[in-house]
Amino acid sequence: MHTDRLVELATTVKTAVYSDDWLLPDKKELLARWVAPLAIDGTIVAGLTLHIEVPLWRLGEFDRLTARLTHRSGGYTWHLGRIEFAPNGPPPHHRHTHPKLMRSGLFPPSLDGPHAHLAEDNAILGPEAFRPPADLPAAREIDWNGGFLNAISTISTLFCIEGLWCGDELPWDRRLF
Repeated sequence: MHTDRLVELATTVKTAVYSDDWLLPDKKELLARWVAPLAIDGTIVAGLTLHIEVPLWRLGEFDRLTARLTHRSGGYTWHLGRIEFAPNGPPPHHRHTHPKLMRSGLFPPSLDGPHAHLAEDNAILGPEAFRPPADLPAAREIDWNGGFLNAISTISTLFCIEGLWCGDELPWDRRLF
């Protein structure tokens, strides 16, 4: 897939098609998941999906709260965006090591705290940056002061998803709001 098309999918205004509630983990997993197909101009785009994951094992905290925008096409999963709201572990939470990113002068050597890997930032690296193992190596800091509603608002803005809402409340802990 061409880089311009990947960036277009990521930056075009979309809406979520609501179908399911949060999927709570079984005994082997730790993450609750919310997944929604996405539509552009009222038409569902095959393979274009928003994924949100929240750890269930630490109620009221946000370690590893993550949102992903993906597109499955041509036998590949293309990563169009990822937002890490509360990266796990001590800083730094992301390092820019790709030579093109470092030479560009647009990206600091490392990031501490919440950050977003966006399609438009990764376009300079070509289509391979959108697939594993590269998985969107360019990232930028985001302003997020905590809270689930603030995270949903940030996802909506950065992933260009109008009216994003993941249910009236998380089924396991109202304190997240």
